[in-house]
Amino acid sequence: MNSVLPRGFTRQAPRKIERPDHIDSLDCLRGLSALLVMCYHYREFLNYVIPHIGNTLFENGRIGVDIFFILSGFVMYTTTQSVKNQLVLPFLIKRAFRVVPLAWLLITIIFISEGSANWQAYVLSLMFVPLSNTDAPFFGYNILSPGWTLSYELWFYVMFGTGMLVSKAHRGLAAGAVLLGCVFGLQALSHTPLYLDAYPATTFTGHLLVPAQIVSQLSSPLFLEFLLGIGVAYLYANCRARWLAVNEKIRSGVYLFFAAYTLSHFFSGYAMGHGLTRKGLPALALFSVYLCADFDGLLNKVKGFIRGPGGAFVFLGRISFSLYIVHEPLHQFIGCVPVMAELFRLEGGIGKFVTLGTFSVVAAYALFHLAEHPTQRIGKYVAERLVAVTREERSTAAV
Repeated sequence: MNSVLPRGFTRQAPRKIERPDHIDSLDCLRGLSALLVMCYHYREFLNYVIPHIGNTLFENGRIGVDIFFILSGFVMYTTTQSVKNQLVLPFLIKRAFRVVPLAWLLITIIFISEGSANWQAYVLSLMFVPLSNTDAPFFGYNILSPGWTLSYELWFYVMFGTGMLVSKAHRGLAAGAVLLGCVFGLQALSHTPLYLDAYPATTFTGHLLVPAQIVSQLSSPLFLEFLLGIGVAYLYANCRARWLAVNEKIRSGVYLFFAAYTLSHFFSGYAMGHGLTRKGLPALALFSVYLCADFDGLLNKVKGFIRGPGGAFVFLGRISFSLYIVHEPLHQFIGCVPVMAELFRLEGGIGKFVTLGTFSVVAAYALFHLAEHPTQRIGKYVAERLVAVTREERSTAAV
């Protein structure tokens, strides 16, 4: 039976509180980022149709990597706001299970498929150690070509976990101090002038107990993009009300400027590549607009665009990691796939682009349900069991 409300009051449905790592607009941005990286790798096929059109449209699709790094910093901070998520070892276990098992699966498949006897490259790839000490920030990539970014991702998890060991309440500042100390401390130890460009002319050399490329990678300014994500997460948690209090025309102007800034960078040949001095700031601008779309009513009209036709970017966001790491192996070995190989051989540039893109999404969907999602659940179970066992041991010791 409905109760009678006083005049002037209306009944409101309780506002759904979303998980901080599943903000709808950011899930869509994940999907867009994975799609951009895929189009970047497949752009050469469009060049067959009109010279350089693929490069013009998608040469800067690599910005998806920068967006992923900023997003990762954001998610690490927001998901650890709850005290129960601030236990370092369970945190690292859950993060590792989100990345490592699926990457190991594809690295092994590629190694076997290539028939290579280069066991050193295989072992280094499984350990997410770069394959060489040249060509920063990629450092020789990985057997799984997108795996070079996972090396940065996993090291950031370690840095953030170390920051939480120092201070859980101020984990953002602590993690930032660890990250900055690592990057610029190693640069100083390398006796080189401090730099922000992720493409330095020289890399660390010397006789060490670990491969030199690990030191070179840990001194890369590319890690600073994770720090941007932490900073935005702090502002999101503490300053949303202040931002909404700003005049609507000013907010609209900022959003339009960020959109124009990102688009102008994307379709120009200016500052190509990754990092703060290249596509990092345009990535931050786009990330900020998508994040504000979660809570600022001024952006309600663009939510349909953000979600994509039929919610396409919501779907792609769910399978974004699988899409990100499976599309290049599919490109590499499509000639070995029955039926697809002959179809792909006979097609023109647009046909190849569409075929690879479509089957990459299909493969990513299958991989998500068969491997990625199950391993994430296993990681969550292992972390929860570890917490439960630790509590039992503490209770027994107290008795």
